[in-house]
Amino acid sequence: MLNQFSITAAITVVLLGICVMLNARSTTNLGRYSSLTLLLVLIGSLPVWGSFVFIVIGSFKSKGGDYWAAAPWIVVIATIKYLSQTIVAAAITAAVYFLVPGEPKRKLTVATLTSMALLGGIAWRANVQRVDDKHASRVSAKEGDAVKAFVVSAPELQGLVTPPVESWVIRNMNRDGLPVRYAVAVKSEAASNGVTVIVDVDRSAGEPKFIWVCTAKFDLYDWERKDPCRSSY
Repeated sequence: MLNQFSITAAITVVLLGICVMLNARSTTNLGRYSSLTLLLVLIGSLPVWGSFVFIVIGSFKSKGGDYWAAAPWIVVIATIKYLSQTIVAAAITAAVYFLVPGEPKRKLTVATLTSMALLGGIAWRANVQRVDDKHASRVSAKEGDAVKAFVVSAPELQGLVTPPVESWVIRNMNRDGLPVRYAVAVKSEAASNGVTVIVDVDRSAGEPKFIWVCTAKFDLYDWERKDPCRSSY
């Protein structure tokens, strides 16, 4: 996986470097602005085309149908998480180029350094988030049985689902590499009723303490920004 990331990063640097070189060697305004525009488009749309490059590189190792079934989600997730950030980076790069006084070469140098710093910061933050998510996944895998047992045995569940029940963890919300909230689905084995229970985790005392919050009132696709305990907005 690291090799796949490294090759994608190297291709990204090469493409951006070509745009910078073309701009530096241009002798007309048309050539300079054309190469600058291409550079800004590549920076702004980096999550889209970068994830496509990532997928193609990975396909040389994973040729199964499961890989290509999951591959489109890499593009979707990368676009949702990072496109707005890279568009801002492109806008700042353009502003620096046009606002910095001096010759085109000086403008290009300052703008290029600015874009490298911005993209480096985005990449660093993304890597930190990836490490945190991996650690949170390991923690949630260990806590999964405990949080399910808590929900199934909670008195709040009485009357909501007809026993016997089966349960499984749908999602977990992470903060600083640790799960702070779980969504646990509980379904009756004998009837068709079921609920999704929101459980918070208190780690102030060291050991995790599970707290029943509510039963979710809507689909959890946006639960980090909306309160799942509220039925309408």
